[in-house]
Amino acid sequence: HSLNQHHAIKLNLSSAWRPPHVAELYSLGTHQSAAAIEYGLLLNPSSNEVMNIKDVPFKLEQALKAVATHQFTGNRFQLETTIYANFIFNYIYLRPVGITQNVRGTYPYFRYTQTDALFVGVDLSGDWQATDRIKVNAKASILSASDHRNHDYLVFIPSNRFELGLRYETGKQHFYVEPRIKYVARQIRAPRVVTVREIKESAEAGQDPFAGNSSNFDFMAAPDGYGLVSIATGVSLSTKYGRYEFRLAVENALNASYREYTNRFRYYADDLGRNFMISAKYIF
Repeated sequence: HSLNQHHAIKLNLSSAWRPPHVAELYSLGTHQSAAAIEYGLLLNPSSNEVMNIKDVPFKLEQALKAVATHQFTGNRFQLETTIYANFIFNYIYLRPVGITQNVRGTYPYFRYTQTDALFVGVDLSGDWQATDRIKVNAKASILSASDHRNHDYLVFIPSNRFELGLRYETGKQHFYVEPRIKYVARQIRAPRVVTVREIKESAEAGQDPFAGNSSNFDFMAAPDGYGLVSIATGVSLSTKYGRYEFRLAVENALNASYREYTNRFRYYADDLGRNFMISAKYIF
């Protein structure tokens, strides 16, 4: 609904559903790219034997989502604000369960689990045409997610993040330079921590570290927040038959050491350091 030439509002109510993916049903053993053991919904919790699909009471994921968006359009400034709430019945996720040991070492293991989850968030995006050649862009994404059924936190939920970019672009030569800063906050809505060492020491002492507490946990505390600086530059050349585009970019230009909460490699190593990218494109 357009309120006037500057303001518009969009409302959306939707429902969606999906069956479990084959990996969510039948995962059995080491996930080679994540160095972790995973078990699917059809694996017996005690013996890890595959059970008959008809004997397992898993359910389809079903979601109800409400989204409200406000758009402001001015002469040189645009702002879009989106608020949403998404309730997912029988939400499927990988839940840390414990550790397992074999001849290759000690591995954390995860089991696909279902619960009812609530996701509530706000997305902001703004563009300011400061001059004919300079444009400023800002983004923010704020998310809160919870295990509604068990009144607990979920694991591997993206933390709040903010971006600010500036783009300088010439008119005729189509040359541009675009520095960008991104800040990702520490995930404060994370479950409790039970480390691999604590699990091993408890097992050696004949104790159960999870006795009396079935809430979600993680093997490591959420990493600290981090900031990244990137810069990209490029040029576009038009010809009679098409257009050439050349681009050079550097991500994490300051080579910051950081770990992303949603990346399971954070248990073992830092995320990607300074990264150079060169691209060439021909559009005809």
